[in-house]
Amino acid sequence: MRYTTTDSTGGFGQRLTEGALGLLRALLLRLVRLYHPVIARAGPALPTSPCIVVANHPSGLMDPLVLQLAIGRRLAFLGKAPLFANPVGRLAMAAFSAIPVARRQDARAPEDEEAAAARNAATFEACRHLLGRGGDLALFPEGVSHDHPGLRTLRTGAARIALSALESPSAPATLSICPVGLLYRSKGTFRSQVSALVGEAIDVRAFATANGHGPEAVRALTDALTLELGRLVLHAESAAMADGLRLVAALTSPGADVGAVHQRALQLAAAFAELQRDDPERAAALVEQAQAFLQMADELGLLASEDERAALVLEGSAGSARRFARATASLLLLAPFGLCGVVGNWLQWRLVGWLARRLAGGEQDVVATYKLIGGLLLFPAGWLALGTLSVWLGASVGAGAAVALVAALTAPLALRFAERLDVRRRAMRAGWLRLYRADLAFGLAARRRELALAVQTALGEPGTTA
Repeated sequence: MRYTTTDSTGGFGQRLTEGALGLLRALLLRLVRLYHPVIARAGPALPTSPCIVVANHPSGLMDPLVLQLAIGRRLAFLGKAPLFANPVGRLAMAAFSAIPVARRQDARAPEDEEAAAARNAATFEACRHLLGRGGDLALFPEGVSHDHPGLRTLRTGAARIALSALESPSAPATLSICPVGLLYRSKGTFRSQVSALVGEAIDVRAFATANGHGPEAVRALTDALTLELGRLVLHAESAAMADGLRLVAALTSPGADVGAVHQRALQLAAAFAELQRDDPERAAALVEQAQAFLQMADELGLLASEDERAALVLEGSAGSARRFARATASLLLLAPFGLCGVVGNWLQWRLVGWLARRLAGGEQDVVATYKLIGGLLLFPAGWLALGTLSVWLGASVGAGAAVALVAALTAPLALRFAERLDVRRRAMRAGWLRLYRADLAFGLAARRRELALAVQTALGEPGTTA
């Protein structure tokens, strides 16, 4: 960190605080990038600041961090008041310029509701001040994170903040609300991918000119947000159906990036809903065809939802053998370091996963949050314990410190090694099938192509007939 000379103790202290918060923010974002290495953004560019970003809320405290990385702009978030109730929470919230909001369900006693109303008035004022000086605000209008495969009823907070900001003394010249749909390939799984699909922004000033600022305008703006955000969120009858739609979209569009898969999954969900309404028998046949393919791929150990390399080898695509050879060579080079990392971090890895599942109690929307917090605490504790154990067993203090340092430095390599090992295992399995069980390999490849054609037909894409 660099500081300029100043004769103001307050100025120096402020710079020191901002520097520390900046380091914390960078650390947390780096950890999220480690957990979700691919965070892709698709859709139009965000409007100029000030802007209010609204998004669905499928993964707890991971959502604001993922949204920050996907958008690529500094966002101030609204956070529920309990997150500010302890020093650690307040520090983390301050790192992201979070603004506390008091929710009725967080009130501990009836008299707290009056205090909550006063705090909410302060929250609205802070939001208006932020927007008035050109800042960007982000919030999750569903109010709570959830595992529901779709969008819950939106609350009116975003609309009230936006419309009231235009009536404040520091009203910005322009103001937009931009919807963003988040789609996790597997939100509770380490190293899974995320896409953020940006929708069409709403010009709040133009909306207010046509509809006013009163309660009816708030309701109308909330309805407009529901419509726009709903177009970016994957809707399905159940979580299993949503997972199936996402997986089929990925497996029938090889080579597409995660953002394109997100868009295709939305198209597939809409087309399937229409097909269920107009031709239930054909919809049931498509589900049966998809289930047969996924079951066969799973039984053969080739259901690689996060990576298409196994499918590429299975299909015998040009260059797949060369890519596989290069990837295998890099895996062998990483092996010694990866194995050191596995030895030094295996216990923490297993403990973090176990604790996250236990604390989540079956709620998948908070598993990643618990894993992130648990990893932040348990991995350094494990490195310290490993160094201490080395000293207790007779090593010097310097040697113990070296052991702890090696465990810490090789942890990322171990994670990368384990990830690549799983992908290569699937690719080797596909190669083995092509060489020794060509009938199964070609049968699965044929089913994949048939499913892709059926999906194209359901979507009415060019070159197919409905």
